[in-house]
Amino acid sequence: MHRPESPEADEDVPVLGPEHELADQDGDEELLHARILEDDIPLSTGQTAGLRRLYEVEFRGLERDFRMHSARHAQGQKLLALCLDPEPQVIAAVLENATSGLEHARLVALHHKNEAGIEQVVKRAALLRDAQVRRGLLRNDHAGESALRRMLGGQPLRDVFKAAIDRDIPQKNSVLSRALLRERFSRAQPEEKADLIVTTEARCLALLVGLPLDAKTTAILCARQYNSAGFVLNLVRFAACPPQLLAHLLKQPHIQRQAALKKAILQHPNLPAQQKR
Repeated sequence: MHRPESPEADEDVPVLGPEHELADQDGDEELLHARILEDDIPLSTGQTAGLRRLYEVEFRGLERDFRMHSARHAQGQKLLALCLDPEPQVIAAVLENATSGLEHARLVALHHKNEAGIEQVVKRAALLRDAQVRRGLLRNDHAGESALRRMLGGQPLRDVFKAAIDRDIPQKNSVLSRALLRERFSRAQPEEKADLIVTTEARCLALLVGLPLDAKTTAILCARQYNSAGFVLNLVRFAACPPQLLAHLLKQPHIQRQAALKKAILQHPNLPAQQKR
């Protein structure tokens, strides 16, 4: 018969405080399984290399004004090749072209190296709704803070969390994503906070050290039954875990049968004194 996962009975579970807050290079192994992969950028390396060759042959030697004119009127592969132009003005012309679309925006988001050109994508809400455009921006080391804030600012907490634990994005983008996760979590509605905690099995709390859980979020979490040892341990490791939630965990039948889980909850400093008797 399948036995529920449980920690070793003699293992003490540390409570995470500010001194345990994840550094930017830490935590990937523990958080990796909570990551939800999105579709990759559709163009392969070979296809991108072909567009670069076309750009070098057709456009590299032209003056900027000529490239801008071409960008407004080109179609097909030539317009895609112009997405690799280094000048923001040319990128603006590409996106103004009546035949440009998500494929062009995805190329610019991933490959452009000028913040002003990247802003040409970010300021168009219709383009930012595309998951692959957003992923390209996150991967782009040249995307500025304002562009990333605008992109992530309107996304659900789940998506901000995915960005915060994504191993494929540059460190500076990861640092900003984690800071934005904390900012967004502080302002989010209780239902969204609880949803993030539940869907990540509380692993998100490792990035939220020092932030409190409000009364309504706590009430939502207290309305649930808990059978996952990993979920319970992640809650117990959170130094700001509310007393009501700890007391609720202690009453769970699954936890009553697991000595190690019960011991971990009893050791939490926030557990009400009467619950420790």
